[in-house]
This record gives sequence, C-alpha cells and structure tokens, in this order.
Amino acid sequence: MVAPGDEFVISAGVLDNMPGGRGRIRVEVQSGPELTAAGPVAIDLDLAGKKEAAVEFRFKANATPGSASLRFSARRGDAVARIEDNVSVRQRRPIGLNLHLGASITPAPRFRWRAICIRNSALWKPPFHRCRWSGVRV
Repeated sequence: MVAPGDEFVISAGVLDNMPGGRGRIRVEVQSGPELTAAGPVAIDLDLAGKKEAAVEFRFKANATPGSASLRFSARRGDAVARIEDNVSVRQRRPIGLNLHLGASITPAPRFRWRAICIRNSALWKPPFHRCRWSGVRV
C-alpha cells in the first residue's frame, strides 16, 4: 500500500529458462493512471542460460486512489513473458493500533480487575483514555 506522493521501488526477478539462451532480455513495466514512473521503465539485461537477475523500477503514487496495476514483460527476440501485479493507492491515515491488557488484584483477594485499552496512536491521551474495565471473580 502506498499513499499519494509516495515514491517507491518495485522489483522483479527475471530468470532465463530457455535452453542455450543468448542475447539481451528487455524488461519493461507499464502502470495505470494511479502511478507515474520516476525513472526508466525499460531495462536491458545480459543473462546467460539458466541464470537470474533482479530489476528495479521507481514509481511515484498520484492523487488518484484505487488499485494501480503494474504490467511487467520480458522479451528476447520473439519470446515474451508477461505478469501483472497490483499496488493499492490509499489516503494517508493514522492507523496505529495498540492493545494494552493488564490485571491488578484489589485488596479483596478473590476479585481481579482486568483492563483492555485500545488506542489509536494519533488520539491516545493517558492515563487509560478509552479503556473498558471489567471485574472478574476468581
């Protein structure tokens, strides 16, 4: 997942599985309107037969939210391999969630208090803001 304005790197692995493969392999990527290329969208590789390599492409997320498709293709002569993947473009939001579990024994030895506190990292204000306390007999 990326947010509008984020710049990130997408990598892809390329394996030359053709027997006796020789020559350059051209790896290209195409994206939907949700992403803009921040670098080259085509890379030429020199791979020997049965070898592999990784390629990296830089992209920047646009303000258009949604599922951004990335279409990769590797081509050597007439042989072509294609694969597609998706990246989610969403608005930036504070989504940190912390869960605090605790217990304390009150002066009465057969009664225990349990606290469950759920907090959003952007809204937390101690002490124990938004906690649910429950008494449990033991």
